[in-house]
Amino acid sequence: MKRVWIVTLSCGLTLLVAASVAIGWYWQGGVAAGRHAYRDLLEVRETLERPVTRRPVVVWLGDSTIMGKAKVSYPRRLEERLRGTLDVENRIVATGGLHFESYFCLMGAVLTLKPDAVVVIANPTQFRGPAIRPSSHLCALMPRDHLPGAMWRALRPGGVPLSTLLSLRLLGVPGVRDPLFFLTGLRRAIQSALVWDWLGTKATEEGKGLLVWGGDRGDARLAIVDSWRNGLGSQVRADEPVMETVRATVRMAARRGVPIIVIGHPVPYDRLRAEAAYDPADFRRRFPFREAVEQAGGLFVDLHDAVAESGFRDRWVHLNAQGTERMATLLEPVMRRVLARPEGG
Repeated sequence: MKRVWIVTLSCGLTLLVAASVAIGWYWQGGVAAGRHAYRDLLEVRETLERPVTRRPVVVWLGDSTIMGKAKVSYPRRLEERLRGTLDVENRIVATGGLHFESYFCLMGAVLTLKPDAVVVIANPTQFRGPAIRPSSHLCALMPRDHLPGAMWRALRPGGVPLSTLLSLRLLGVPGVRDPLFFLTGLRRAIQSALVWDWLGTKATEEGKGLLVWGGDRGDARLAIVDSWRNGLGSQVRADEPVMETVRATVRMAARRGVPIIVIGHPVPYDRLRAEAAYDPADFRRRFPFREAVEQAGGLFVDLHDAVAESGFRDRWVHLNAQGTERMATLLEPVMRRVLARPEGG
């Protein structure tokens, strides 16, 4: 019996030493892989924690359609146009595929900046049809006093799961973040290991097929038409969870007295009209943004049909220089009015 205990203990110690050596060998690589998996969280945190250096400051919450330099980002172009009379800072908080559940999680942190206005992008392609659905880990940035409301919403359909909300709080605990990054990196490494191919199971390829940059306009036309036919054009009811999330997000800013603008991002309406039975009135009926935003105390600016097809640069309704300039021109008077400055001074 004694020999059995000695063998068992020896095996246990051997496994412990082997695991320690493996962890030590992979630690830096695992942490780096985990940080890469949470890169949008880290980038957004850095953007929100950057000190405000000038006023007025306008925080823009959006997806990849507003990212990039001024040539293809209308918040950046708008900042340039306003610079002659307003020293405005357009703080862009955006990552690929961000949607209203993410906006709800981020709004509390946005409001700690005491912005003069908040602008939110409502991209119709995020509500129906194929879309990137990022992880809810951006809720790790939610201030503690906003957590009870989020926990209540977690009990409703479409909300961030309660277990996710609570586990994300660990990312703010000193000494816990790197071990969590390591475990995430280790999990990703196991998921993508070649052994799954040998066993006849296809390895996971993170992000494959989700986002295609630089597609030609032919691809863009086909993608938006197919998206409209396969679900983008279906009715979004006012009582659906996503619309309640819209109202809750807008209400958070409005109750603080912060002007909040929701922009209906453009879609290539002319191609939809030609190939997919698009009608402007029908589009507005299917996406009741205005009612939801205004009921919650915000301002809705419907620009879904403001840009012609020639103003788009790829299949995911990103704008080119022409479309960006058009959006900046239309939004300049709106922003001047919201920031309480008359046109031209």
